[in-house]
Amino acid sequence: MRCKSNKLSRIFYVILVVLLFISAQAMAESKQLDFDTVKILAEQGDAEAQFNMAMMYGNGKGVPKDLKEAVHWLKKAAERGHIKAQSCLGGLYVDGDEGLPQDYEKGVYWYTKAAEAGETEVQWNLGAMYDLGAGIPQDSKKAMYWYNKAAKEEGEDSIFCTIGSLFYWGDGVPKNMKKAAYWFNKAIEHGCSSNSIYFELAVMYFDGDGVPQDYNKSLSLFNKSSSLTKKQYNCDSYSSYFYYGEFFYHGYGGVPKDSEKGLYWYLKAASFGDNLAQNKLIEIYGDEIDTSQVKNTKYWLTKGAELGYTDFQSDLGWKNYISEDYKNAFHWYSKVAELGEARAQYMIGELYDTGKGVPQDYKKAVHWYTKAAKQGYASAQHNLGYMYRNGEGVPQDYKKAVHWYTKAAEQGYVLAQVLLGIMYDTGKGVPQDYKKAVYWYTKAAEQGDADAQYYLGIMYDTGKGVPQDYKKAVYWYTKAAEQGDADAQYYLGNMYRNGEGVPQDYKKAVHWYTKAAEQGYASAQHNLGFVYGNGIGVPQNYIRAYAWFNLAAAQGEKNAINNREIVSSKMTPQQIAQAQEFSVQLQYRIEQPDESSVKEETLPDASDSQNPNAYSSGTGFLISKDGYLLTCHHVVDNARSIKVIVGDNSYPAKLVRDDKYNDLALLKISGRFSALSFSPNRSAAMGQDIFTIGYPNPLLQGTSAKLTKGTINSLTGFMDDLRLYQVSVPVQPGNSGGPLLDMNGNVAGVIVAVLDAKIAFNVTGSLPQNVNYAVKKTYAQALLDTLPEVSAKLLPPSTKKRGFETVAAQVKKSIVMVVTAE
Repeated sequence: MRCKSNKLSRIFYVILVVLLFISAQAMAESKQLDFDTVKILAEQGDAEAQFNMAMMYGNGKGVPKDLKEAVHWLKKAAERGHIKAQSCLGGLYVDGDEGLPQDYEKGVYWYTKAAEAGETEVQWNLGAMYDLGAGIPQDSKKAMYWYNKAAKEEGEDSIFCTIGSLFYWGDGVPKNMKKAAYWFNKAIEHGCSSNSIYFELAVMYFDGDGVPQDYNKSLSLFNKSSSLTKKQYNCDSYSSYFYYGEFFYHGYGGVPKDSEKGLYWYLKAASFGDNLAQNKLIEIYGDEIDTSQVKNTKYWLTKGAELGYTDFQSDLGWKNYISEDYKNAFHWYSKVAELGEARAQYMIGELYDTGKGVPQDYKKAVHWYTKAAKQGYASAQHNLGYMYRNGEGVPQDYKKAVHWYTKAAEQGYVLAQVLLGIMYDTGKGVPQDYKKAVYWYTKAAEQGDADAQYYLGIMYDTGKGVPQDYKKAVYWYTKAAEQGDADAQYYLGNMYRNGEGVPQDYKKAVHWYTKAAEQGYASAQHNLGFVYGNGIGVPQNYIRAYAWFNLAAAQGEKNAINNREIVSSKMTPQQIAQAQEFSVQLQYRIEQPDESSVKEETLPDASDSQNPNAYSSGTGFLISKDGYLLTCHHVVDNARSIKVIVGDNSYPAKLVRDDKYNDLALLKISGRFSALSFSPNRSAAMGQDIFTIGYPNPLLQGTSAKLTKGTINSLTGFMDDLRLYQVSVPVQPGNSGGPLLDMNGNVAGVIVAVLDAKIAFNVTGSLPQNVNYAVKKTYAQALLDTLPEVSAKLLPPSTKKRGFETVAAQVKKSIVMVVTAE
């Protein structure tokens, strides 16, 4: 396997790069120029204006794109000595682009003009054309003349490397290994430090390709290539391994023949995927090789590990670890750890620490961490500090924790720097020293650690260890907040709210409070409730205020509980119910951020009385074929308009009669529909199977109907209310008004998602969320009995035994979404 340099022919392909660069630069210069003004100057003979005209026509900036006009003005500018125009025009002739016929002579002519003016890229192109005889007589002297010109600008080793690679790979020119070797050697003579050049030349001397075969020179170049690789991490490193195998296995280049060392290097190369090494190992092992596994690098690692090569064992341990084969990871790491290899000792400690592949054992974890830590392994030092800090596997000892954190922190280990900062900040294990805390926080913060950035923001905010500096506090809070740190987002919101370190900006304060609140940060949720309740930076909205106070109160935020009571005193029971539903939606998004793409701004604007366009939704069910339907009173209470959605159609509805006490309402729409019947049984039975279909949280869960099953848990409801059933059917906002159905599809009750708002609020301080209760069907029938013309249209109960899927499909036709606007 080889790593090929992706060098395009400098003759035919660099032209495009040059043109694009020049074009982009010219566009930037001419972007603001008025076309008419440029045209006047161009017609008067101004070369720069002529070049700008060419770029405008060539790129269609300010004028329709016209390549003929572009070339026309490019020629004009070139003829007046404009160097960039000459470069572009030369490239167009060489490439045969933009409608110009390919003409090397004209290309050389314009290249020469630009090259003589000092254009380095053009000097290189011109040299390559003479070197290769591309459309012109080959002339090595002229080629070298222009190469040398360019080399003075770019550096000779860079030029020579590029020329050599051009011939080595045959990119756009005939492959010529002799010329490649010549230029590679020239590059090395001039101080080239490219690993690729050393490697490619080493292969050439090994194979005798373009140069006389010389194993000694080849080995010397491979050694230099490998030493450079350690610094450059070039992928040719493992390609060198195969050749090392050749030197040792065959005794080439004066190397003592050693088949075992040769085998080691072949395996090393094969474990990195080198196909030459893999094929060589097939020859060596013969029938012992599983040819189906030849391309599997882990297979070769295992071969080497089984032969006792410790670096293979360590690498195989890691390979198994990342593939979550922890038992085998432990097996191979154990072999190397006992021999003193620090990484393996650390990994054995990690496996004992986490209980992966072995029973969790903190004492053994500390044992192995200590071995690796004493060898200077930073990760082990950090973890050992952590064990002492928390008293895991050892007696808690803050001083020793500080000792090991310091060791790791001094090596630049970010987590250790953060924790060391905390130790100095809190005075655990060391005398409290805010300056040293700031020092270590800064080290970690500058490496991008969000926790350190937040802590550093706190230090500047409070003036601990540094002079108080709100601007710097804002700077570090912002860094952490942009990485999603909720603490930093909250404090950054405070800075914008108070105008500390930044101009006071309530909108930005709300932005950052929202970011933190959506991560469940209680103080930010409380502050959002406050700004919505008072209309600071956002339109005043009591429902949003109540919802955020509600979430903060659920986490024990005392001020939120008091403020929720204050804002609720300004709201109607219907608005409180809407706020409770809004709270559920917000909490759903907080708990499942990846599943919900709903933004707060798109949730129901369920606003206060100042907003006449507030809307809500619930469920209803048809009880007559001519359009009478039942729902909950609270779904339609104070509604300015009511719409009922049946399938894909929407119908205006009117309120016929309501029963506020039992939270029931009867609506009427016009048309012919499928209807449900009431259960023939006076009461449901304890433990009876039931189900419901409804439209819960349509903004979160969509507008398709949702079915849920359950049982009758109790024949009384909230506070032993005789009107209600307690059910195990999962009920959510939006299910209100849906039917509670027996397994034949008959109505046993009406789902109520929200109880009487005032009673529940006075008793508990908040409205129940996800209440699992249903009003018994007898109360719904009593409402209908007051309207004989409606009760006469009720259908007889269904007693026919049908499969549940059939029942559900039939019932669904009669269940509707009720949408109201205030």
